[in-house]
Parts: sequence; structure tokens; C-alpha cells
Amino acid sequence: DPRTGNPSVLNAQNNYIPEFAISQVSLTERFNPLIGVDMTLKNSLLLKVEYRKGRNLSLSFTNNQITEVLSNEFVFSTGYRFKDIKIGVVFSGMKREIVSDLNITAGFGLKDNRTTIRKIEENNTQVSSGTLAMTINVAAEYQISSMVGLRIFYDQTINRPHTSGANQFPNTSIDAGLAIRLMLSQ
Repeated sequence: DPRTGNPSVLNAQNNYIPEFAISQVSLTERFNPLIGVDMTLKNSLLLKVEYRKGRNLSLSFTNNQITEVLSNEFVFSTGYRFKDIKIGVVFSGMKREIVSDLNITAGFGLKDNRTTIRKIEENNTQVSSGTLAMTINVAAEYQISSMVGLRIFYDQTINRPHTSGANQFPNTSIDAGLAIRLMLSQ
């Protein structure tokens, strides 16, 4: 009966057909950061330390299992700002001097992701996937003009899987290069 919220329609097997069918319920928690310190000291030294934590729980009613994705991350970065660095350039036969700050940063991160499947009917729990990832990054930035910025960077990520599945291998990726940033609006 629609007025009372109780199902009143029957299917071919003489079972009630519900108005709403909920197949999965999810809960997401993010503490980004849970604990963090971000400081700029008087001598232009930058320090940042963060601990991030996250969890995603999914209860599936179709196969009676709980999937839990846990994430723990530690991030440390430091940097230094060198004030008024002068660089001489020759452009169209004319010598020019550029004066800007040089920002140098270095960071390290460690992130542990783990996916656990809990089968309720079988009383079975197992880690199905996940990685331990370590990141290292170093960058130097210099503002050439109010519209042009220059960045030299090195980023490395090392992944170590928690399981030895058919498609999970330890891997490393490295990104390095020179980036020129153009700011077209002020």
C-alpha cells in the first residue's frame, strides 16, 4: 500500500516487490591532514609536515561483503626562498638584468594504500590490493617577468604492491624537466 510505505505488488514467485532496492551502502572518511604543520620562518625557510588518513567502507548486499580501502600518508617538504636573485640575459643584442626570488623546494612522501575484502558469510578476510608508494620531488622556480615563470623539477614515485597478483609489479616512475608558465591574465 503506497500510503503506508509497505509493498503491495507481488511478482511471479509471489514475493513482494519493494519500492526501493538498495544494493550497496558506502561510508567515506577523509582527514586531509589529520595532523599538519606549515611554517615559514623569518629566514625564508619553509617547513611542512602532514599526516593524512582516509578510509572508504562499502557494504554490498548483493554478495554480502565489506570492502575497506585504508590510506595512511606522511608528507614532509622543505624549501628556501632566495631573495632578489639577479640574472643577466642578452635579448635582441641588448643586455637586461632580471631580479626575482628563487624558490627551491624538496619533498618526501610515504603513502600506504590497502584494500581489504571481508566476506561476511564465509567469515574470510583478505588483502586484495594496495601499494606502498614513496615520492621524492625537488623543484626550483624563478619568475622571469610578471607574465613568465620558469620551473625546473624532478619527481620520482616508487610503488611496491602489497599482493603478488598477476597485474601488480613493483614500479618506478620519474618525471623531470623544464616548465615555462605563461600567465595571460593579471
